Amino acid sequence: MATLEWPPYAGSALPGQGTVIQRVRAALATQGQKLEVTFLPWQRALLLVDQDAGFVAYGPAYQDSERSLHFYTSQEVGYGPLGLAYRKEKPIHWQTLADLQQYRIGVVRDYVNTADFDRAVKAGLQPVDEADADRQNLLKLAYGRVDGVLIDLKVMQYWMDHDTPLRPFLDRLIASPKVIEKKALYINFHRNAEGKHWRDVLNKGLEALRLKDQ
Repeated sequence: MATLEWPPYAGSALPGQGTVIQRVRAALATQGQKLEVTFLPWQRALLLVDQDAGFVAYGPAYQDSERSLHFYTSQEVGYGPLGLAYRKEKPIHWQTLADLQQYRIGVVRDYVNTADFDRAVKAGLQPVDEADADRQNLLKLAYGRVDGVLIDLKVMQYWMDHDTPLRPFLDRLIASPKVIEKKALYINFHRNAEGKHWRDVLNKGLEALRLKDQ
């Protein structure tokens, strides 16, 4: 499986390589199977999976209606709160996503956000600034290069707690109390016989874990 550095969900230096990777590995173990993961920049992970370069799957990822046409999607392997971060001295007051269109919002290249937000970006209604990773986006926000950042709030908390360059901004970067969307996380498999087989194996393992947790 191709994955990315996306703590706390996935990370090469994290315990168990991250909470989602741990759960996927545990689910497969219930079916007598092992998991191999390769950590890559997200854009490269997507490219290599598209090219079928030795990977059966990629994730964790939010659901993407366009990509789901080309992949088999697992059951949920976790959840994350997608939210908005801004600077304490320049708060963003908003009620709907349309209210954000007066601001330049930092996003990660090739990440899925929400259907409405991504449509507004494609239509040229929502100004955005793309970065290669969430940490880079938070640094852009810290130094005032964007007005706000769309980010999974658990990911934001991890970087604020663990990244040295961000430490001086711990009390200056704020997560909006209004969560944009609670997003389910999935693993996507190639839409072929092998991919379907492994998607089904993982789903059986996830169901086994759920029954065990009850």
